[in-house]
Amino acid sequence: MIIEEALVEYLGDLTPITNLVASRIYPLRAPQGTLEPYIVYQRISTVRSHSHSGSSHHTRARMQFSIVTKTYADARAISAAVRNALDGVKVNMGEEAIPTDSFIENEDDEWIEDSEVYVTRMDAMIWHTEV
Repeated sequence: MIIEEALVEYLGDLTPITNLVASRIYPLRAPQGTLEPYIVYQRISTVRSHSHSGSSHHTRARMQFSIVTKTYADARAISAAVRNALDGVKVNMGEEAIPTDSFIENEDDEWIEDSEVYVTRMDAMIWHTEV
């Protein structure tokens, strides 16, 4: 299981998140016609650790979450739920129980005039072992 799958499984099992977005958590972009609110995630970068004998399989991934909503209050509520799930957390994610450490590095808000939606972007740094 890759970290993205484990991450979505982890977030999808958390009631504070599913109460707000149900199962609407998508990679890269939401399907056309998806109703707000929803979360889109993408891997921004990956840093892999190495030793003299090769890869240590220890990885730091920067994952960005874009929270798309019709109201600013919903954007703040969902971002708080994601922050609580990932900021300063040590947890085993996914069915393969991938050990992870994570924290939220930054967060910003935006109003998209053309789509008439609020977007909150959050970057999470996630340390994990690649399997």
